[in-house]
Amino acid sequence: MSTVVLPGDVSIVPAGPSSLSGETSKQRTIKLGPGLIRSSRTAEGSSDQVKLKATRMGTFKSVEKAKSVGVWVDAEEGRYTPNPSDSVIGQITSRSQEGYVLSISSAHSATLPALSFEGATKRNRPNLNVGTLVYAKILPNNNSRESEPELTCVNPMTGKAEGFGELKVADKEVEEQDERKRSTTMNKEKNVAMCWDISLALARALLTPQHTLLPNLASHFPFEAATGHNGKIWVQAGCVEHLIAFGKVLQKADVRRNRWSENHSHSRSNDAIVKREQHSEDVAALRGELDKAVIREIVADLV
Repeated sequence: MSTVVLPGDVSIVPAGPSSLSGETSKQRTIKLGPGLIRSSRTAEGSSDQVKLKATRMGTFKSVEKAKSVGVWVDAEEGRYTPNPSDSVIGQITSRSQEGYVLSISSAHSATLPALSFEGATKRNRPNLNVGTLVYAKILPNNNSRESEPELTCVNPMTGKAEGFGELKVADKEVEEQDERKRSTTMNKEKNVAMCWDISLALARALLTPQHTLLPNLASHFPFEAATGHNGKIWVQAGCVEHLIAFGKVLQKADVRRNRWSENHSHSRSNDAIVKREQHSEDVAALRGELDKAVIREIVADLV
């Protein structure tokens, strides 16, 4: 269940073993997201509990896994604030021998070392141009919000890209035919791609495993997508019509969520908000989800 919190409110999260893991002795790792700081740690009975203090107003969210539990405060924000371990989509604004500087739609630019790619060495490293889109992750040790965050395109534990790296705008095959009278160039588009700006709340919702928008849309046509916590989503599909349909679905989901937020932003009772969020329809609207029939109608009009 979601609860509304204000700055200074304290929430208690159990750090004991999860029922998903089947273990009874190991403690879970508490992963703090935006809007929360650790208050204190106390032991009650046989299981430890962690007290967390909210630093902004919003909805307290949590995702439970076998060995960890992620918690954060979901709030409406006008500008993205970088947080450790966030996945972001950035655009290269300048380059040097040491690395790249990327714009990630925040108050500060981000730096990406040239060796922070899978298999990169001093002699063999990617040569990316200004304007290139890159899917990267903010290093976990970047805790200062007053300095430029550092990005990486590999998992520090495995050294693998795991989906991070350059995001291509289009994949084209060029065939040139030279004739005596004239020369013709034929361009055959295999895949087309585009990057959209979406609300930060919808971006965070799409990154949760339980969100159904992208899986429902994938049942109509194949595509590849990369979602950033900074309110950007990159999509590659087989034709332009599929990209347009994808954009229409994103727009519909964002509009639905914004309308729900506007209708409930002036409520004075937290209890009333919690009761409304218990209804599946309100929860779906808050998360920016759409019915399968709505997605089917949008796709049918364009594909």
